[in-house]
Amino acid sequence: MSPLTSEWFADKILGALVLAAIAWGFNRLKLWIAGLNKRWSLSVNRSELDRMLAFQADAGAVSRFMLQRVLLGMVLLGAGSMLIPVALMDGGLSIATSIWAVIGTFIYGVSIHALATAYRGRDPEKYIQSLKDRIAILEAHPLQN
Repeated sequence: MSPLTSEWFADKILGALVLAAIAWGFNRLKLWIAGLNKRWSLSVNRSELDRMLAFQADAGAVSRFMLQRVLLGMVLLGAGSMLIPVALMDGGLSIATSIWAVIGTFIYGVSIHALATAYRGRDPEKYIQSLKDRIAILEAHPLQN
């Protein structure tokens, strides 16, 4: 096909339109994902702020939170222990991999998350103010859908 024919121009125009439609679709998808990220960040920061305010208002809330972490860890350990045989069926994961996955989930659920929350609670006013600042920044920049 020689350049400067009507078919050549039609192919180029059609290709450009298809490319523009694909670019528009990817931009919309990127904006939608950014909106999900913003909503998720707001939700996490607000729940963390509520938790820290509850810790500040009631000293017993900290011990209840730690007890909940221990119970969550036990639930995760029990669920993981029940799922190990399923993972081993039909040549699935090796036993070591399954056990390490269960232990890792248990350690995170019981200790790492709880210790991180306790560490942040050492200076609650500073952490609460940083949470409020993060929430204000997220709310100040709306995303258009």
